[in-house]
Order: sequence, then C-alpha cells, then structure tokens
Amino acid sequence: MRPPWRSNYTVNINTEMNYWPAETCNLEECHEPLFDLIEGISVSGRSTAETHYDCRGWTAHHNLDLWRKTTPAKGSASWAFWPMAGAWLCRHLWDRYLFGRDEEFLATKAYPIMREAALFCLDWLIEDGEGHLVTSLLLRRKIFFLMPKATMCSQYGNYDGYGRHSRVVYVLY
Repeated sequence: MRPPWRSNYTVNINTEMNYWPAETCNLEECHEPLFDLIEGISVSGRSTAETHYDCRGWTAHHNLDLWRKTTPAKGSASWAFWPMAGAWLCRHLWDRYLFGRDEEFLATKAYPIMREAALFCLDWLIEDGEGHLVTSLLLRRKIFFLMPKATMCSQYGNYDGYGRHSRVVYVLY
C-alpha cells in the first residue's frame, strides 16, 4: 500500500496552509516542527541549488520528504519543477519574528536561513532586457484538454517573470 503523495510534504501550498494560523492564534509552539523542517532543507537544499542551478544559497522544490530531499520530484515538470518552496517557506520564519519580535530567533535561526534563500533567488533572477530582474524561465500551470480519440494533451506556458514567483522573491527581500 502506498499513501497519497508518498506521505511527503507538499510545500507549494498544502503544508504552508496548515501552519498559517500558528502565530495569529497564539500557537507559536505548533510552528516548531515546520521550523525544524526548514532548517533541515536549508542544509540539503544547498546541494540542489549548486547542482541544479549553479546558484549560491539553498532551494527546495514543491515536494519534500522525511529525509529532506529538495530536488524536483518525479513527475510532470509542470508541477515538479518549482524551485520557490524554500523562499516561500521563509515567510513562516519572518512571521514568527513579526509576531514575537524575538531578535535572538531572528539572528540565530531565521536570518541565516532567509539570507541563504535570498542568495539563491539573487543568482537565479535574470534581466528581462528592460533593466528589471525577473524569475527565470518557469513552467506555468498546465492546461489539460482532450484531443480526438480521447488522447490527453497538455499545454505549458514558458515565460519569464511569472507573477507568483516574483511575488515570493519580493516578499523574501
């Protein structure tokens, strides 16, 4: 028997949504397991950033496991290729600081992790020809449709500066 999604952490929104209320509901201790996960992937994600993108810092893709695997998951590139999970998860670290104003937490745990995620983003951004830094080519969400004889097809949109990804980088900085 195989559990759904191999019981992995889906960090393109599912995991984050479970932790969004932690600080606002005064349940900051519930955030600790996520912080431990982020700290672990910030270590394993260095290799992913260097090997896959020739970038400094660290990154993670949309699907993580117990062993802190940060590389793209096996499957369609339309969902497996999303190297923004690390930068997005850093928002939880910042939220902890905003709610508690714990400068020791910021200095010793949050900032070093956020800084390394920002270094990845800085190396990964490209100029758009008009002097703006935008996210590198990404695959936009796929659109599935049926062809004659019920053949499944999909269309991907490759383009620079996808808004969601640019927003993740903006919030991190």
